[in-house]
Amino acid sequence: MRPHDIDGAAGEPLDIPQSVNPAGLEATSNGAVRFTTVPFHPRGFSAFAATGAMFTGYPDDYRFEVHHPDGRVTVIERAWDPVPVLADEAAAHHRAVTAYLRGMDSGWTWNGPEIPATKPAYTDFAPAVSGEVWVVRPGRGILDPGCDETPSSPMMTLPAGTRSASSTSLTPMAATSASSKHRPACRYSPGHSSAAAT
Repeated sequence: MRPHDIDGAAGEPLDIPQSVNPAGLEATSNGAVRFTTVPFHPRGFSAFAATGAMFTGYPDDYRFEVHHPDGRVTVIERAWDPVPVLADEAAAHHRAVTAYLRGMDSGWTWNGPEIPATKPAYTDFAPAVSGEVWVVRPGRGILDPGCDETPSSPMMTLPAGTRSASSTSLTPMAATSASSKHRPACRYSPGHSSAAAT
């Protein structure tokens, strides 16, 4: 991969570490396939900084690499306290994913790894114009008191201006109304926190 700026290519090509495919679940019907990732399983992330450096990591631990345009690689590691996946939170995601995949195959049963007991060390990189990158960390899940217990699709409602960082392929929505065609199966906010790394 080669970093680009507004004028085109800028810098030497960067070697990208081989990514790790996220743990997945799938349903099939008449040759069609529907796929989603296992909630809260780690998956690889990468992002470019304004400096042309590329941040890459796999959050099974709080560790990621900074690949600089000149070929140097900086490894950043930190101690961290894993955030537990609450039992009700896991159950809500399990119901939502099951409903989603049964939309393809009505007899579908869970066919991949179980939902883990803890969340990934981080869930995204958010580069800043300054050259820093913000590491988005998951927080404890918070159940919306108005949770709709009738699963229809694996969607979440989050506060406006936030986005889901769970690795479930759940699509965040800023708001849900009675007229919305997407009804959330259960609404859990992941409760993000962030920390900057330079």
